[in-house]
Amino acid sequence: KMGATNALRVEYIKSLGLEPDDSNVSSKVITIPEKFSKVYKEYNQLQKKAGFDLSRYKGEAATVYNYNICGSDRELHLIVCKNKIIGGDIADISFNGKMLPLKKIY
Repeated sequence: KMGATNALRVEYIKSLGLEPDDSNVSSKVITIPEKFSKVYKEYNQLQKKAGFDLSRYKGEAATVYNYNICGSDRELHLIVCKNKIIGGDIADISFNGKMLPLKKIY
């Protein structure tokens, strides 16, 4: 289960072609909403681009792990439920930041 430990999460992030700074990882527990707002529906569309679908986890508790990406203005968020990576995004944290799906970066 790729989300079970920090080492496995880092391995997954590296498989995307990114180098995470795992010295300063933050996390928070969330609940995937039972009913998706417009924002959550749009966010789930981003998830689907990477092969994830948060609608399968409605009402479930999950942990979001935040990793800074070395040498960039990007932050990667992994959503983990029951030790499994169920979604996430790559966020550009500069002023006009946008979110990208968790896909291999070339």
